[in-house]
Amino acid sequence: MNYRVRWLTSVEQDLAQIWIEAQDRNRITAAADQIDQVVGRDPLSFGESHGGQTRIGIMAPLAILFDVDAVNRRVTIWDIWRWREKSEP
Repeated sequence: MNYRVRWLTSVEQDLAQIWIEAQDRNRITAAADQIDQVVGRDPLSFGESHGGQTRIGIMAPLAILFDVDAVNRRVTIWDIWRWREKSEP
């Protein structure tokens, strides 16, 4: 059974800004799509606990903070940022 995934409006705006500023827009789009699929399918297997219901997950080149409500099968993504890999300036 899947989880309902909700991206806060502020996160969608941050993702749009990351995409606008990126030279690798295809990677940003692919990572965001993968995040949506993974947390919608099995959010407790993605990333690691960050205390309580909150988890942190990295799908390079993006990182997110999200809450998992396992009882109601809901995920709320409430923060996103560009994850700088070691090879990036």
